[in-house]
Amino acid sequence: MKTRELAVELRKFADYLDSRPEFKNEALLFFPKTTYGKQYMHMSYDDKPQFVEAVKALGNSTKKYTGDSDYAELKVRAKDYPLEITISRDKVCRKVVKFECDPLFSEEEFEAL
Repeated sequence: MKTRELAVELRKFADYLDSRPEFKNEALLFFPKTTYGKQYMHMSYDDKPQFVEAVKALGNSTKKYTGDSDYAELKVRAKDYPLEITISRDKVCRKVVKFECDPLFSEEEFEAL
């Protein structure tokens, strides 16, 4: 992408931000068109209250949780502009471990006890 094309995209992004309620930004990255999909802006958060404020400001959006690995995230993507905001999933979710056990005895063995 050439600098003039980038300038156009940044102006569009500025117009989009001006149309939304104000919110804090911790980090911003721009991803130009790649083989992985369309270009988009990306903001990442470490602070849950700031993330929630940003999600509210985006308005109409979609959310997606990624995996259960150490790098799992909650991703929220605005529907009105190619902006995605993310936060580490452990900042907004609790990981619950559940054991599932097979019976130790058959019904006949259990009745015999």
